[in-house]
Amino acid sequence: MAGNSQPIYSAVGRTQFSQLAAANNTANLSTGAALVFTPGANGSILTEVRVKILPGVSLGTTSVFRLWLATNTGALSTTTNNMLISEIIASGATYNNFTMSEIIIPFSRNGLLIPPTIGGNACAIYATLGSYTTGTLMITGIGGDF
Repeated sequence: MAGNSQPIYSAVGRTQFSQLAAANNTANLSTGAALVFTPGANGSILTEVRVKILPGVSLGTTSVFRLWLATNTGALSTTTNNMLISEIIASGATYNNFTMSEIIIPFSRNGLLIPPTIGGNACAIYATLGSYTTGTLMITGIGGDF
């Protein structure tokens, strides 16, 4: 079977956002997980994730921000349902009005393709933070639907 030789573009752009205000240093999404992006009915493409570290956030010690593809959103605590797709070191600090920071996670090859389901189970992108003290992170997923 021949592969598709034509470029594929999303039909409509989509931006989703969530907040993260809890720690999770496990290999599953049982606690402290924030829903970042859910695919449309025909699948979606996620081009980047932006994490805004707001004033008053304290990450404590150096932490790790993780993005996961959950392949069964009904059973997030089952480790075999979750695929780790990205990890970024977030330096431990207390942020104020003068030291606000942003983490940008771009996906190469023009984006991460996300199917609506895998094996009949709904898919979604979640975020976790390994170490955390206080405050809220604003997380925005930017992409489009097919």
